[in-house]
Amino acid sequence: VGDIKDNLNLLYYLARFRGIGDIMLSG
Repeated sequence: VGDIKDNLNLLYYLARFRGIGDIMLSG
């Protein structure tokens, strides 16, 4: 279960880092 949580955390981090521009553009 820890592995899955770690994977989700990494995905979230990547999405946030990569989606920062999208979020800023979206408001």
